[in-house]
Amino acid sequence: MNVQEVAQVLASAALEAVDDLLLQPDDDRRPYQEAAQAVLVQMERMDLMAVAGQRALLSEALEAVRRLHNARAQAAVTAVALAEAEHNLKVEKAQAEARAVEAAGGEKALGPNADARQRALIIAAGEDQAFRRAHEDYLQALLAHRNAEAQAEAEAARVRVLTAALQVQGR
Repeated sequence: MNVQEVAQVLASAALEAVDDLLLQPDDDRRPYQEAAQAVLVQMERMDLMAVAGQRALLSEALEAVRRLHNARAQAAVTAVALAEAEHNLKVEKAQAEARAVEAAGGEKALGPNADARQRALIIAAGEDQAFRRAHEDYLQALLAHRNAEAQAEAEAARVRVLTAALQVQGR
């Protein structure tokens, strides 16, 4: 016998005892009758409160699922924006490097060896306004995407907790 079956048997036995007390018009049993009526009132309240609590919890869970859906959709939108910002950053970096090479009069003029030329290109890109704007846009998109992912994860955790609460309450 599981917990729910035991609870049903006990509730059934309690109702039979209450019925027996209420149906017997014996004055000696009057305190017991009043107690039996109080038990009935309490059982009704518990049942109504449990149903109301379960409905409220179910409503909250459905709202959390809706928020989770919206958060996941927002994460998808920010992922696209991040990919676009990353692409724009690469394009701006290449253009900044091309401008630096052209301004220096050729790649060899940037430095005596490959390492020196690479350093010169990094410095030139860092000083390029278009590259810096693209880099800032990329960082903003990255931050927005990480925030959206965190929000989606938080909503998913909330849904898991509410689902577990509904399962416990349903027992």
